[in-house]
Amino acid sequence: NAFREHIIRITSVDADGVAIELGAAAPTPAQSSATLPRIIFDRLSIRNSSLTYSDSSTKVRIPSFNIEASNGRGTLRLASPISIAPDVQFDIPELALQMSDGTLDFDAARWRLAHREIAVTGSSRGRLQWSPLLALNLNYSTSPFSYQNWQDLESSASIVYENGVVKVSDFRARAGSGTATGSAEMNGGLKSVKMLWSGLNLAPAGFPATIGGIIGLQWKAADFSDASGQGTVEINSRQYGRAE
Repeated sequence: NAFREHIIRITSVDADGVAIELGAAAPTPAQSSATLPRIIFDRLSIRNSSLTYSDSSTKVRIPSFNIEASNGRGTLRLASPISIAPDVQFDIPELALQMSDGTLDFDAARWRLAHREIAVTGSSRGRLQWSPLLALNLNYSTSPFSYQNWQDLESSASIVYENGVVKVSDFRARAGSGTATGSAEMNGGLKSVKMLWSGLNLAPAGFPATIGGIIGLQWKAADFSDASGQGTVEINSRQYGRAE
């Protein structure tokens, strides 16, 4: 049985017009996890295909994609943006790939994220792992962008998913001369964030002042009703003075 082998090697896969439909599975009693087979493709060619994922709260659709890979290296091309319901468009025309039997590396892809109120461009690189455990490492950085009255916004961070835990580290943001750094973690229902910021200009929000501070919070409830933590905030305004 090939699935009992340590690594499964497939010489060639050629497919056209594949439509993949995925949905969230209903919860089931805890079972011992099965080990996924480790698979190597010598040649992989998938053309004019689509993928749709939906659950109770959202729907993600990739209308058309092509994958061409040989000996572990290849390219993913998307003919049109990914749609994320209700109104997000994610455009990533081409992604360089490097595959092994248990991981997929993607390198320096340019992308554009569009919402009805904002559009952001940037680049990303990272690694998706499915053997022996499912994990994702992603680094991203944005080009300068605008949101409402805010100009020259930028952001970057490292995001890791492993064993059901999402961690955000090395978060950095810039708004004009103001900066912010921080980290966050989502572990089951518990969420936490730490943030340090300085020199942020509040004039675009209609308040002539700059703000700085440090804060640490943790919570479980979606409405933050159980939030706890500590921090300090300092506001400086030529018009209203200084407050902490």
